[in-house]
Amino acid sequence: MMKQALWQGLIAGAAGAAAMTLTEKAEQRLTKRPDSHVPGRTMQRLTGMTETAVPVAANWTMHIGQAAAMGVLRAVMAHAGLRGPLASGKFTVVRVTADQILENATGVGAPPQTWPRAELLVDLLHKSVYGFTTGAVADVLAARSGPGPGQRHAAMAPGGHTDAGPLPRLGASGRKNGKSLRDRRYRAPTHAAACRQDNSRSRSSCERPPMDQATRLAMVPGPTGAAQVSASASQAGGTGQGGAPSGGQSPDQGQSRRRCRRGHPAGSHGARVGCPWWA
Repeated sequence: MMKQALWQGLIAGAAGAAAMTLTEKAEQRLTKRPDSHVPGRTMQRLTGMTETAVPVAANWTMHIGQAAAMGVLRAVMAHAGLRGPLASGKFTVVRVTADQILENATGVGAPPQTWPRAELLVDLLHKSVYGFTTGAVADVLAARSGPGPGQRHAAMAPGGHTDAGPLPRLGASGRKNGKSLRDRRYRAPTHAAACRQDNSRSRSSCERPPMDQATRLAMVPGPTGAAQVSASASQAGGTGQGGAPSGGQSPDQGQSRRRCRRGHPAGSHGARVGCPWWA
């Protein structure tokens, strides 16, 4: 999940930065507001760069870099199951908080409640554009991997129940033995593996796939097995000498031989499982 969240978050954050930049430029044309260099000054103090009056390069680096980095957090939220406008609203608050922590810690900015009201509203508008655009892109990219653990948990008991237990670990992680459950390369357990998980069956019975009674009797070597096969063939129709039909082999023999040739997996001692003793 984290690998997907990394690249998807960077893409979503960059898209949010582009949308925020477009709205800022449109708003500046209407209000005649000058460019803000607070992000650039904050980066200069965080990195120890020489402070300049108009840090254009640092301004764009901080503007785009911080937006892309914060997008990773929104992608993690989406993969966890926190999606939609409500999750984007929460993320917008986190983005504004991150800006204020850096700006106030470096002494470049002041607490938002001390700003002019018009300036505060403009900042919240642009951060909202960024937050909801980033959230929309992150949600679309995360939806390609299916619902998140939180969404699967909510689907277990819809309706706001308070006694809903947690998801199983496999359902929460969405992976099994390091492979995604949505990976096309993942295959269901084999018959033997599934049989061993069934405590009602003996281990020896799990070494071969299910077979009909005639084939099971035919696997018994010696006169006992041959006599039982002969009796079964006599009940099914006319047979020749020794329990074999006039064609030389019983229908059960032909059926078992065909099944054997179709490639059942090898048994514990190298014998072809499902193959009668004459195959």
